[in-house]
Amino acid sequence: MTTAEGDIDTLQANATTLQTEVTNARNAFGSLDARLDAVDALIVSNNSSITGRMTIAEADIVALEGIASTLTSEKATKYEYTGASSTNHVVTHNLGNQFPSVTIWDTGTNTVVLTGITSITADTANQLTVVLGSAKAVKIVVQG
Repeated sequence: MTTAEGDIDTLQANATTLQTEVTNARNAFGSLDARLDAVDALIVSNNSSITGRMTIAEADIVALEGIASTLTSEKATKYEYTGASSTNHVVTHNLGNQFPSVTIWDTGTNTVVLTGITSITADTANQLTVVLGSAKAVKIVVQG
């Protein structure tokens, strides 16, 4: 065999090897493409899931803000006064209502005072005075 023939045989063998390597590389890239497509689909799926969860979280925040607003407005319509034993109790409630509902509790007996109330006077829209027939330590709940 001549040197030229040997070179041709070597070149043909190398070409066959290169074709095999190119085929293997194409197969690997095909597999890699499929894997990249799967990763891309997973990212899209997770983004959709995250977006959905954010929408739910935003709705929860709006609901909680509504509850907080309701609780704040309910709190603003009620005032509790605690007074030491006395016949006169001046209650500054700042509710802006001249005629609120008033409940008087005797803190010594933990009962509602139903008798012995001399007067409840609406001094202003933000203050009232309770006069009792005998001195009592009281909790006065003003609503309205």
